[in-house]
Amino acid sequence: MNKLKVHSLKLVSNSRDKSFLDSICVGLANSIKPSCKVSLFGKGDFTYKHITFLENFINRNLSFGWHYHKYHKSNKGRRKNIFDINDSSSNVILVLSNQKDYYYSARYLHENKSKLLEKIIFIHSFERSFKYKTGLYINIPEIYNHYKNTIDRLDHTSTCIILHKSLKNDNIKEFIENRHKIKVFYDDYLSDSNFKLDTLITTSHLHFNQSNISPIEVISNRKVFLHYSLGFSKYFYNNKLNLYDYILTYGSYSANKIRKFTNSKIYTIGYPRYENVSRLSKNDCIEKLKIKINHNKPILSWMPSIDEFSSFTRYHSKITKISKDYTLIVKPHPLSQIDFDIYNKYYTKTQNIFLVDFNIDNSIIFKVSDFIIADYGGSVFGAIFNLKNLILLDIPKVSNSRIMGKESPEFLVRKHIPSFNMRNISSVTNYISQYEMGTSQIKVMKKLKKKFFSKKSPSDTAYFSELINAFIHKKTIPKVSWNKPLIH
Repeated sequence: MNKLKVHSLKLVSNSRDKSFLDSICVGLANSIKPSCKVSLFGKGDFTYKHITFLENFINRNLSFGWHYHKYHKSNKGRRKNIFDINDSSSNVILVLSNQKDYYYSARYLHENKSKLLEKIIFIHSFERSFKYKTGLYINIPEIYNHYKNTIDRLDHTSTCIILHKSLKNDNIKEFIENRHKIKVFYDDYLSDSNFKLDTLITTSHLHFNQSNISPIEVISNRKVFLHYSLGFSKYFYNNKLNLYDYILTYGSYSANKIRKFTNSKIYTIGYPRYENVSRLSKNDCIEKLKIKINHNKPILSWMPSIDEFSSFTRYHSKITKISKDYTLIVKPHPLSQIDFDIYNKYYTKTQNIFLVDFNIDNSIIFKVSDFIIADYGGSVFGAIFNLKNLILLDIPKVSNSRIMGKESPEFLVRKHIPSFNMRNISSVTNYISQYEMGTSQIKVMKKLKKKFFSKKSPSDTAYFSELINAFIHKKTIPKVSWNKPLIH
C-alpha cells in the first residue's frame, strides 16, 4: 500500500522574484519523479505570472495534468467549497496556498483523490522559527488526562501544550501552566503566526469539517498519532492512519490491526494514562468524587459510551433499580448530552446514585470502583487494564454501525466475559452477589490485559516520555519492538 506523502516547500523570503521561483523549481525537481503526472492546484497569494512560470517548468520536466486557477474564494467572510476537480489521472498534486488554506485544500484533495494520489506538495508562506519543537495536542479537556502522567517528565524548554481554539473560554490553559509549569498555546495562534512545530502528538483524528479541524497538518512537520481507544474499529483502524509518520498504540493486538492500513512506524507503549491508579488513595478519590458510600457494599461505576453506543438510555431504569442497595456512580461520556439530560430528569434526588458532571480523570473512577458497568469503547479496556470486574451491556445491531464494525475488540472481550441484554438484565444482581461471596474476574482480566497491552520497563509512562524526548532532541527513535505477529 502506497502511503500518501504530504510535503511542504517553504518560501525563504517574502519576495516573488525569479530567483525565488527558481529555488521552488529546484525543490520540485528533487521532490517529484520524472514519470509522475502532476496537477497544479490553487492560486492562493500567487499571481497568474508566478503560476504560469511554475506551469512552464512542470511542462518542460514532467507530465502535467491540468491547471486549476480558482481557489477558496471569500463571500462576506464565508468560504465557498472548492469546485469539483474532474481530472483523475494525476498522482501528484502541487498546491499553491496560503497557510490558512492548507487545511481545506489538504482535506479536500485527500478525500477526493486518495486512491490515486501518492504525494501532495504545498508551497506556502514563510514559516517563522518557533522555540518549542514538540507539542502535545488537546482538543477537548478529557484528553489532558492522557498526557498528565507524562508532562512533568518532559523537557519544558522544548515541549509545549497545544489547545484547540474552542477551549479559550475554559480555564484549562491556566490550570495546565500552573500545575505543570509548561507553556500552553492555542492552535490558531501558531497557524496565524506561521509558526511550525517539528512534531505534534495528537489523540485526535484529522477532522473533516471547518468547525473542528485538527491543526496537525498546518502547525507540524511530523505527525504522531497517540491511539485514543482500543475499540470502535472502523473509526480507529482505517486509511486515516496513513496520514501519520508515527503511531503510538497499546500493544501487539492493536499494532497488528494498525499495520493493515499504514507503513508508518508503530510503537507499543502500554497505557501510561492509568499507570498511576495503584498509587492513588481510595479515600482521597472518594472525596474528590463528592460521594457518600456504604462501605459494606460494592461501588458500581457506570461509564457509558457516546451517542448511539451509550447503554444509559436503554438500561438506566433497570440498572438503577438493581443497584438500589449499592453505591452507583454515573459518568457519562464527556461529549454526550442525552445521558446528562436523562440523569437530571430522573435521578437528581436519589441518595445512592451520583453523577460525575465535571472533568475528572477516569483513574479516580477506576480506583474507587469494584465493578465497571460499560458498553463499548475506552471504558471497557480501562477496566481490563485496571483489572476491575466488568458488567457489559449490549446494544442490538451495534456491530453494523459506521464506526464500530464486527471486528471491534469489544466483541472479542464478550467471548471471555458475559454480557447482559434486556432479556437477562435481572441476573446482574446474582453476578454482583458472586463477587460479594469472593468470586471475581481477576484471572480472565489478567489474560485480557496481557493480550491487549504491552508492559514497558521500567514503566509505560517512562517509555512514553522517552519517545517524546527523542522526538524533541532528534535522537535516534527507538526501534519498533512489536514485529512478531500476534499469536492467538
